[in-house]
Amino acid sequence: MLKVIMVNMCNDARVPVDCEVFCLFRDLIPAQLAGPGGELQFARQRNGLCPDFKLRLPSADGPRDTLGELKFISAGVSRYPLGSSVKAVDVRAKTLPGTYRRPLERLDRLHHGRREGETGPLVARLQSYGDLQGYVSGAWGEGSEALHDLIQTCAEARVAHLCRATGRQDSENLLGQEVGRYRRLVSTCAVRAGALCTLARVGEISPAARAAAGRRQVAMRLEREMREEATAQWMAGLQGPGWARRGRCHGL
Repeated sequence: MLKVIMVNMCNDARVPVDCEVFCLFRDLIPAQLAGPGGELQFARQRNGLCPDFKLRLPSADGPRDTLGELKFISAGVSRYPLGSSVKAVDVRAKTLPGTYRRPLERLDRLHHGRREGETGPLVARLQSYGDLQGYVSGAWGEGSEALHDLIQTCAEARVAHLCRATGRQDSENLLGQEVGRYRRLVSTCAVRAGALCTLARVGEISPAARAAAGRRQVAMRLEREMREEATAQWMAGLQGPGWARRGRCHGL
């Protein structure tokens, strides 16, 4: 849900974005690995890595393509430890570059002859996109620093587009309206998505859920037996009266 909202936000602001980027590293992976029986034979695996986003964001050297990853964190003790002064979403965002780099380093060592600590072609391509943008949403609708930066960038791009299209002057009031609109859109979607995920899990972890699963199994077994009985009666009717007395039997 949040991924769709973010893509719509970028499109509304005229920020170029690609979602679920496939084949970004495919040309650097040996073909035999992606063939039948190969280590990377399945759809997502044969790409090496599939980023959530590829965006063209402004930088000091002009617009450049940047990769982004979207994650959610739940209200657990491991994510929100007591006494921590650092935002949990920023802590989670700092771990994302490692999750991108490690599988590519492994492929470079196994199939490109790179040693530990050496930069292979797959890692080099990942580094060519600059710092990974970690878009992390928390359990209470808070966002990581990169997510706030994206909202600000989209709002500024939206204001610039409106000024070019209508000829109106740029103003801080208009920028504040766009920033507030995008923040409400993203935070509301994040809270709603987190609540839906929590409600979906509640039905699976309580003792009542296990009892309900047992009742469903009993009901399914009874339904199957009734269906088999109806099939047997129907086939008996096709055989005609007296089939049992003649020593004949029908199969289900």
